[in-house]
Amino acid sequence: MFERLPGPGPGAAPHWRDELAGALGLRHTNRKNSDRAPFDPAHHAALAAAAGSVHGAQLLFVSGDAELAEIAELVGIGDQLRIIDDRLNQEMFREVRWTPEEAEATRDGIYIESLELSAADLAGLSMCRRRDALALLRALGGGKGLRKSAAKAIASASAVGLLTMPRVSADDFFRGGQALQRMWLVAHTLGLAIYPMTTLAYMFLRARHGGEGLSEAAVAALAEARPRFTRLFPVGPEQAEVLLFRVSQAEAPTQASLRRPVPEILHVSGAGS
Repeated sequence: MFERLPGPGPGAAPHWRDELAGALGLRHTNRKNSDRAPFDPAHHAALAAAAGSVHGAQLLFVSGDAELAEIAELVGIGDQLRIIDDRLNQEMFREVRWTPEEAEATRDGIYIESLELSAADLAGLSMCRRRDALALLRALGGGKGLRKSAAKAIASASAVGLLTMPRVSADDFFRGGQALQRMWLVAHTLGLAIYPMTTLAYMFLRARHGGEGLSEAAVAALAEARPRFTRLFPVGPEQAEVLLFRVSQAEAPTQASLRRPVPEILHVSGAGS
């Protein structure tokens, strides 16, 4: 529960572009693929300035053909690791809502229609819920087909960006969320589609800080992939990688995931109550 104060405290952040408040309820993830459009330098500058308005936040982008092909392969490796690992697989599928009724009942997670999957990709993802199928994939050293979705997604990217903060700390991740919100709102006003693809960055973070919940095979694969990633995005071991995401120009998404209304999840009390 939060308490409403009579006025701003001494550490209150100044207002930043209040006119963007109207986009708060409109901002959304857009995973729809499209023809690739060049990354407009003006868009690059606008997104970087929005993120940079939060102290310490920095945006790094890759947009060349070779760079995008490399990050597509790395994101695909992250997707493959997440799906074939038992624990990560279970965590992922707990987030998925498979029917309109389930999506409406929970109003959280990721509605399957919002993933913009082809019929073949949807069938493959459904199969990956079966633990016997995953066990067979691991035994055969397979699963490379699970990388295809990332390759398709990044083939239509104008750029792939990484939002960073100076340190891995709760405070930096909180302020990184502020930077992310500002960047995403500006992207929305520019007609840009944003698609978070941050599984890989979060697994790197977990592997760098003890590897809890990751198999030995996953830790080894991530260690092998890490130098390739830092050649694309030169980040130091002390930095927090807040979000990896695709920037593209695409039509409106087929279906957005549902969210709970604010009063259901946030209670604000009056001062002195």
